[in-house]
Order: sequence, then C-alpha cells, then structure tokens
Amino acid sequence: MGKIVKAVLMAVVVTALVIVTAGAIMAAVAPNAFGSMFIAGFTAGSAIPATLGGILSTIVGSAAFIGGIAIAGAGALVSSLLAPKMSGGMDGAAGNLGTKVSGAGTAVARQIIYGKCRVGGTFAHIETTGNDGAFLNLIIVVSGHPVEGFEKVFYNDLELTTATQTEQGETVFYATQNDLRDLTGENKSTFTYSGSSGYLVRFTFHDGTQTACDGLAQNQLGNIAIPNTHKYTNCAYFFFQCAIDSEKNFSMPKISFLMKGKNIFDPRTNAAATTDAQRSNPALCLHDYLTDTTYGLKAKSDEVNTTTNAGGISAAANICDQQVTLGDGSTQQTRYTCNGFTNMQATGESVIQGILGAMAGKMTFTNGKFQTFAGAAQTPEFTITDADALGPFEIVTKKRGGDMYNQIKAVFPDSGQKFVATETPVFKSASMLLEDTPVGDRVGGAGSPNFAKEMEISLGFTTDTNTAQRIQKIQLLDQRQTTRVAVRVPMKYIQCQPNDWIYITNSRLGFSSKLFQIEDMRMEIDTADNGSGALASVSLSMRETDSSVFSFAQSDYTTPVAEGNERTTGVMTITAPTIGTPSVASVVDGPTVKINITVNWTNANSDDITGTEVQYKLSGGTYLSAGIAGKGQTNLVVADLTNNQQYVFRVRHRGKGGIVSAFSSEATITPIHTDSFSAPSGLAVVNNKPLALSISWTNPSNTNLRSIKVYESSSSIGASPSENLVVATLTGEPNKKMVITRGDTDGLTAGTTYYYKVRGVTHTGQQSALSSQVSGSFTGVNSSVIDFPVAGFFKLDVAGNTTAPTDSAFNTAFGRLPMDQDFVIVQNTSATPKVSASYKYSGASSGGGGGNFTPITNVITGDQLVTGTLGADRIVANSLSSASGVFGVISANDISAGSLKADYISIDGVTLDTTGTAGNQSLIIRQAGVAATQLGNNAATWAVGSSVSADSSVNTTHRTDTQQYIASPALTVTTSADASLRPTVTYVEANLNFLANTGSGQGTARIGLHQSTTAKNIGDLIGSSQIQSGQATSMTAGFSVAMSTAHTYTNTSSAQTYYYYITWSATGGTGNTSYRRGTGQMNAIARQR
Repeated sequence: MGKIVKAVLMAVVVTALVIVTAGAIMAAVAPNAFGSMFIAGFTAGSAIPATLGGILSTIVGSAAFIGGIAIAGAGALVSSLLAPKMSGGMDGAAGNLGTKVSGAGTAVARQIIYGKCRVGGTFAHIETTGNDGAFLNLIIVVSGHPVEGFEKVFYNDLELTTATQTEQGETVFYATQNDLRDLTGENKSTFTYSGSSGYLVRFTFHDGTQTACDGLAQNQLGNIAIPNTHKYTNCAYFFFQCAIDSEKNFSMPKISFLMKGKNIFDPRTNAAATTDAQRSNPALCLHDYLTDTTYGLKAKSDEVNTTTNAGGISAAANICDQQVTLGDGSTQQTRYTCNGFTNMQATGESVIQGILGAMAGKMTFTNGKFQTFAGAAQTPEFTITDADALGPFEIVTKKRGGDMYNQIKAVFPDSGQKFVATETPVFKSASMLLEDTPVGDRVGGAGSPNFAKEMEISLGFTTDTNTAQRIQKIQLLDQRQTTRVAVRVPMKYIQCQPNDWIYITNSRLGFSSKLFQIEDMRMEIDTADNGSGALASVSLSMRETDSSVFSFAQSDYTTPVAEGNERTTGVMTITAPTIGTPSVASVVDGPTVKINITVNWTNANSDDITGTEVQYKLSGGTYLSAGIAGKGQTNLVVADLTNNQQYVFRVRHRGKGGIVSAFSSEATITPIHTDSFSAPSGLAVVNNKPLALSISWTNPSNTNLRSIKVYESSSSIGASPSENLVVATLTGEPNKKMVITRGDTDGLTAGTTYYYKVRGVTHTGQQSALSSQVSGSFTGVNSSVIDFPVAGFFKLDVAGNTTAPTDSAFNTAFGRLPMDQDFVIVQNTSATPKVSASYKYSGASSGGGGGNFTPITNVITGDQLVTGTLGADRIVANSLSSASGVFGVISANDISAGSLKADYISIDGVTLDTTGTAGNQSLIIRQAGVAATQLGNNAATWAVGSSVSADSSVNTTHRTDTQQYIASPALTVTTSADASLRPTVTYVEANLNFLANTGSGQGTARIGLHQSTTAKNIGDLIGSSQIQSGQATSMTAGFSVAMSTAHTYTNTSSAQTYYYYITWSATGGTGNTSYRRGTGQMNAIARQR
C-alpha cells in the first residue's frame, strides 16, 4: 500500500492524479483496462521526475478505442471520441507484426531484443569479393546491446542446419542443406568445410561482448575494410559470406534470426538473468526499459518499486511466472511472457504500453516511484461502508450500449508460424451479445448478430496463441466493467494507491463487498467557516471490477484453425522433366557439315514451371548451357555440333522465383554424318611421252569435297589398297577435271607399267569408293634424241678487266659455245671493290658461236635494289656516272637513313668532322686558316630569340698567389623568353696559350670554366683542367690548355642571361705556382630543345 503522506494539513493542498481520464466520473469515458499508467502522489510544488520525460502526458492508459479497434497497451484513458493518435517517434511494438528481414538503411536505429523472438538486422557492411564478385559479404547488426545468443537462422525462409569449424580464431557456421550446396562441382567459387568444397553460405556470430573485430571478416576483406577498430562494441552481429551460384544462390538473400535477447536484471536474485524465463518475464523487461541509461527512461533505482509488495516489480514478476493449465487439462504454461523487439527510436510510451500489454498490466507513478501491476485478481485490504462515507456516493452505472464490445480477437506474432502476424480465434460472449441486443431485436431469446461488435487488439510482445487468448478475454471482460463510484472517505484511506482493489458495502446501492479498483485519489482540505480549524479527507474515484475478469477456464481456449502447408522459397521444389532420346540432323553447307541435335523431354505436371533448361557436354567434358525452352515446350535444337563426337545431354525445369528442379538423367548420342558420295570418274592416262605419264579424272560433285587420293603401284591395285600406295593427296573443286604427272623425277622407271586408282574424301573424313583402274608406261631418252640447249645466264670472274669473253673463253668456262640470248656478267676480281660489266650474245650460228657479246647498260634500276644492300664501301670513287647507271637527279629525299656514310664531309673549304668517343661525340667545324680544331665563329645558331655574344679573348696575368680570380671579359649567353625555344644544353670550349715560364713551378694549377647568372661573379664550376708542376717546368717555352664542357640549363619561366668565366687557382704543394699570362678564346654552341 502507499505510504502515509506526512500531513501538514494546513500546508498540503492535494495529492493529485496528474494524468487521469477526462474526468473522475464521466459517462463518455472509455473503459479502463490493462496497459494503463497512472501518475499520482505528487504534492503541490513537487517536481515530476525527469525519467518520465515526454511520456508523462500520454502513457497512462489502456487501449484507446478508435473506430472499433483497440490497440492493447498503446492508448490513453480518454474518450474514444477525443483520443488523439500518438505522435512523435515510432511504435515500439509494431515491428513484431511486420516482415522480419535484414536490410540496409540510413541512420537505422539499433534494436532492443527482449525474450526470444525472430528479428531481421541492419546491413552495416556490404561488399563483393573474388573474381567477378563471386562472394557477397554482409555484416548484419541485430541488436544495440549484448544478447544471450541465437537459436535459429533463416536464409530465404529456409531454416539453416549448420556445422562448425574454427577459422581465423572464429567459430564459423556452414549451411549444410543441399539447397545451399553446389553438388555438381561446376561452381569453382565456393567454401570448403572439413575438406569438402561446394558450400555456398557460411557465417560467424558475436553476442555483443566482443572486444576485437571479426577475424574471418578481416581475413577475407582486408585491414582497410575491416580495421582492428571494427569491433561493433555492445552490438550483437553476424558476418555472412555467400558464394554466388546461378542455380541456388543468385540474389540478395533474405536473412532473419531467432534470437535470445538481453540478459536483463532480476531484482529478485539481484543478478542478471540466466534463464529463458527470466529473459522473457514482462515485469523484468519493463524494469530494464525504465532503468536502462542507453535506450530506456534512465529511471534511478529509488524511482522504481522493485519489492514483492503490491506495485513492486518483483511482485509483478512472480505473477507473470505463475503456471496455468491449458485446454488439454494437463499442460502447464507460464502466465505471461514478453518476447519481441523494439528499437531506440521508438517512443517511450509505445514501448512501455507494448510490454504492459504482454502481461495485461498497468503502471502508476505514486509517491515518487513507478508501481507495476500484472493482470491478476487482488484481495482488498479495505472496505468502505456507509459509516466511512463523509459525503454522498456519486455513481455512473453504465455506458451507452453501443460503446461496448461483445467479441474480441488479437493479432500477435505466432512463434508456431515463424513469428508471422497471426489472428487468434475470435472470443465471443453470448451473454454480452444478448445484453447488447435490444429486446425487440432478440431472436428466440438470443442476441442478434446485427449487434455483434468486435474489438481487435495488437499484442506485439506476445508470441503464443494461448497467452494471447487469455489476454484478449481479460480485455473484453474488463471493458464491460462500467460502474463508477466517487466518494470522500477518512484519512486512513490515504494508505491506498491507484490500482488497489477495495470493497464497497452500501445497502442503498445494493453493494455488499462489491469489488472496485481505485482509479484516482486525492486529498481534500475543508476549512471551518469561522477559521477555527480544518478537516482533511481523501476523495476516491473507483471503477467496478471482478475476479472473474482474470480467470480463464480450460473450456475458454479455442484451437486455432490449422494453417496450410507453407511453401517457402528455401524448400520449394519442382519435379524434374523426363529426358527422351536425342535425334540428329545434318546439313551440308559448302565445304562444311553442320550437325544439329534435337533434345526431347516430357514436362512435369506443374503450373509453377516457367521453362526448361538444356545442358550438354562432350563426353568427359564440362556441362554448358544450350539454352532455355519456353513454358510448355518439349524439345530444343542444339546447333553446330561436331560430327563423330559423343555428346551428353540433361534437362531441368525452371520455376517462379528462380526455383529449379533437379536434373533429369543423362542422354548420350554420337552424331555420324554420311554423304551420298560417288567415286571420281573418267580416270585415264592422257599422255605417255618420254620421261613421264599424265593421269586425269573428274572430281565428284559433293560440295564438301576435301581432297582426292591417288593410288599408284607397279602391280594391279586391289579393292582395299594399303594407304602406303597413296602417292598424292590433291585438293580440288567439285566436278572439276584434274591432272597429275608422274615420271622419272618421281623415281619411276621407264618401260615399267604403272597402275592407278583414285578416290575422294569429304571434310567429315568420309571416303568414296575407288575409281576404276588404269595403267600406262613411259619411255626413256636414248642416243637418237637430240639435246637442244637453252640460252642461259652466266657469271665469269676475270682478274684485271671486265672485257666480254671470246667464244673460245666462253666454251672453256661453260662447256659450250655461246648462243643467242646468253647473258654473262664479267667481274674484275682484282678491283677493290669488285666491279662488273654485263653482256648479251646475238648472231650465233646453228651450232653456237660466231656472234658477238654486246655490252648491256641500264641492267639494274633503282626499284630492283633491296634497301641496305648497296653501301658506300661498294661504290668506287668517281664510279657513279651517267655511263654506269641511270640516276637522274639525286636529292636529299633520295638518300635514306644510314645509306650514306663518310669519315668527314668537305664543303667549299669548310670541313665537317666529329671529335670524342662513340656515344659522346661533338660536331667540329674546321675553317680554312684556323689551325686548332674548334667550332667556328657563328658556325651554329641558337634557337629563335636566344643570342650568344662574340668570341671572348682572355688575358691572364702573371700570378703567384693561391687566390681564385675572374678572367675578363666574360662570354655571355641569353636564352629566349619562350620556353619552347630555350636550349637545353650549351657546349663551352676554352683554349688558353701560356708564355714561357719564368719560375720553378710547384704544386698544381687548375684552369676552370665557371657559369653564373650574375655578372662579375665566379658562380658554379662546370669544367676544369689541372696542370702539374712538372708539366709546367718541362714546358718552359710555353704551353696550351684546351677545355670543353656541357652546361644543362634549368627551364626558367623567363629569358635568362648566363655568364661564363675562365678562372685560375693554385692548389696543393709547399709553395706558390708561378705562370706567365697568355691569351685564349672561349666559344659556345647551344643545342635547341
């Protein structure tokens, strides 16, 4: 009972029921029922606890009856005409009645799971891996808190059977049903379990207590996709890998789970739940939601009554755990359970109302604490009699008849039907119907169906039909308790609290220990008119109730109508077709033969069949798809196969939703094409001249004729000759005459009779019959046969000249006299390189000779020369002239790359030459009158816009110190402002002439080339030459030093001037080095980009 409020009578105003019905007693008030929440027990000026948050104004009542539908635990105690629809947030229980399939979403709220229920999840990671995306990888988060575990997994509505093995530190579950295995071995991208491949689905699970990422996921997807921080802390999740299979696993799977939810706290044991009964106890689930600081109302421990007293969580939990007997008279069942899920975006009131609905319960907030009541009868502690009444009883006896219901059904997720939303059998009350039917409309003393009014309630956290039937009956009976009483009583009743049961005995009203339930109570203060004092009392508002509301006879249970057999996508099957005997048709198309095989079958008797797939393979090969025949077809032609190869066929049906049948048995056939093929005709020996004979025939008319075999023997050829007798295999066109010549060049002997037969062969290898046989012989050559010489082509090597040979010299060289049209090339073998002349003979007598060799010019023209065959080493100086060849005008375009070679080129007194080693050579221009080898002044020009100053003469002075200095003047180079015109390399050459030495040279002197971008600045050393002291001493008459170097430019963004200097320094040794001054030059040439 509620604690006695400390009464400072003059200061206390009232103990207010903050949320009540539309009035303590109103004719239009909706009937109170389970799922209610009362807020009471606040004194004036006291603060409402923050834990109530936004639910304070709405979470207070039973089902709000709107349009004849009552949503259990999801409304407010207000008039059905005034009841507002809950707003803001999501309905916390509605998801249990919807489709439970995992999917993706944006900013999806985490789920909260109580008890045991079927849930989907949220795709937190989707990725394909493997060749051509062979594997689908999914991370599915199922809850935002740790859970006890999972009991079942549904994959495309197929309840998986699994086997496990440890991989990457994880327990990996493999789906073992044949529906999710490739048993053919044709899919090369599957998973291997215990040494066997073909598994299409595997997964791991984490219950929310994990401290590391999934080892298998990281191994399969890599450290970037799954870093070590990918732990999903405090979230229960699955990692799925699905091997894509065109027959069994070809679409995004629909995955759901039967989960065991949160191990909630049980104040009765002062510990977390360890049993399914504790996890599914509605009072404990409500306590968890009230106190959870992550997703709940964050109520403090002292704001929730957890005792076993009336209104305590422990007391309500004990009622929920009570065992009741079912309709069979023996089976026991827990009175109330809570099995369902919600999410962290759901409104607090909808979650609390959903859980209260699962235990036909109510909740109040009295004296600073949440009080919880499970649906059960109470034994009152107080009786209000006429003596207790401090004023008259105010009573409303009944609502309008049309506002009450006389039958009811509930919608709930039935665990026996895979948690699909299911309706209970309708509970009807004949007595209620009779009471609601006007007397004039009653039929034979019974109520009229025209006055049947059905209530429908939604029980999202109830998963059993028997429990749902008990709760729906409580709801129906409770809403018929309509009598309401209000009365003022003495202060002893301040010990009561809303939802307490109390007796009323009143003779005038005819009440004798009639049961009522307190709905509202408040303290009243009456002050004497003369101000001499005040009287405190308690005002109670009550509604009638009865123990029978919560009783349930065994006969009240109704067995639901059995559901039909469910056909789910995971187990739906189609009978396989029956394959027939294939037939062969062949078509000759020119030289080829096309083999077409017709596959026949008998369809299974099913309207679900959408087509039939035909597969084929070569014997011992791999099956290929030949195509899919449409619905109702019974054959398919497989075209363009190979003759004389064994083929194997099989067929299967395809159905709606991607369902496939098993394959039929195999049918085998080897197609053999046979042509009407006649032998070649008209075989004859058509020529038997000396040394050879010719044989002719006419080919068969077959368009696929491939060749003709020619058989030859020195004896008669039999009907089945050996293939060793085939001397030729000739290709030819159909119906064409062919000739072959055989003679002494083929090893035949003159005077011997040879026999011949021929036969044709098609492209399929079919051979025709043999032709008739013919024979013949040829004669040889004897002394009476004149040998007629033929003009020829000859080459004669002669030392010292290229003169035409005489008849005698020709005869000596070639064994006969020259004859007309003989052509001879005479080559002078003494010349280097060798030279030749060409001659042609004419005017010969009948026996040869007697004529003349005439020189032949223009023998070889340019188009007869092969590229690269005529090099400079083959052309004698001054040997190319109009007399030795027809050249026309030779221009630069007539000389191809690499065809003209020379050591140097002399042009008008200026010689072009190179210096340096191969791969590091420079072009040198020698000018007439210049003694030293150098680049002539202005011999090469710079890019457009660049300039080089004139050659700079350099004078060095006599030096004996060791300091470096700048010779004067400098050589300047200015580059172009246009980046495309700037040079990349400058070659600088310096020549210095030193006079005779006047002293004894010591140490080492260095002559250097420097480049700078600033005038009068030494800058960077880009080249140098060192002179040893001994060298200087020995060259007392004077000496010269020549240097050259290349400077690579930096590609600046604007024009730039560079300065080049010759410098001197004496280094090393124990004394100074002394040289006398001399003269010198610097030259420069640039290389354009």
